[in-house]
Amino acid sequence: MQSIIQHFAIKNETGEIRPLKIGHINDSFIVDSATPNGESYFLQKINHHIFKNVAGLQQNIQIVTDHLRAKLTEAGETDIEKKVLQLIPAKDGRLFYQDADGDYWRVYVNMKNTHSYDVVTPELAYKAGEAFGNFQYMLADIPHGELIETFGAVQGGCKSECCRTFSTNTMDGGRN
Repeated sequence: MQSIIQHFAIKNETGEIRPLKIGHINDSFIVDSATPNGESYFLQKINHHIFKNVAGLQQNIQIVTDHLRAKLTEAGETDIEKKVLQLIPAKDGRLFYQDADGDYWRVYVNMKNTHSYDVVTPELAYKAGEAFGNFQYMLADIPHGELIETFGAVQGGCKSECCRTFSTNTMDGGRN
């Protein structure tokens, strides 16, 4: 993994790289800092069989995170680095690295003191819904057409009107 991480514009020397056993789509790792107070990172191998347009996916993430960061700054929020993902570009300037095997990788600054839940209680589901609604609200004014569809149809494709409507509404904030 050190051979992968060395392709990113990391600020400090990296230490241990530990796999995370979360998620079902991408392979995820925590990259510790070699120094006690150094920044740690979140490394992911992107499943390019699901996300066919990796460059578009990463560009969308950059657009969304930049937009959220600007909104929170405008609202006077503090600790924005704890609220919005921070992509680390590859040394060649791209938002991902493609290795010799054709696999795609991305890196974020690791948000410390965060965790995921294996069991979701009604209270957690409510909080997640509230957070997702706020997320959608903050993105509602991204200009139409700025984001591109990057999630290809799964398991033979979705040809129904429901899927087409969801895809369209998701990409244009429901303004179709």
